Amino acid sequence: MPTKDEIIVAIEASKKHWTEDLLQPIQGGRKIRETRQFGQVWADTNKRPPVDADDCALCCLFRESCGLCPLNKIRKSCLNTDNNNPYRAFRDNPCEATAQAMVDALDECLRKEKEEG
Repeated sequence: MPTKDEIIVAIEASKKHWTEDLLQPIQGGRKIRETRQFGQVWADTNKRPPVDADDCALCCLFRESCGLCPLNKIRKSCLNTDNNNPYRAFRDNPCEATAQAMVDALDECLRKEKEEG
């Protein structure tokens, strides 16, 4: 099991990633579109946006035990299939609102981890 410090560092890195690599480009006008051959790609470059597990520090830290990811503590896990899942919402509708919801969920997760410290 990762240490509290490792978890906090991973949450901070994931939040930075979602903010800088997804939210800010979308706010700047970049769009993600769906293709048959490659799935989701940036509309301007046809390159895949960094939204897979390998792109997320939290996913990398909890790769073998997704159920222990701190996002589960706030019921926002990538594993949840309910309507309260910001990751799935972003994958279904990659836009500013859903990217912001993911950043907000990571923010909430970070606060909870620090409070429990």
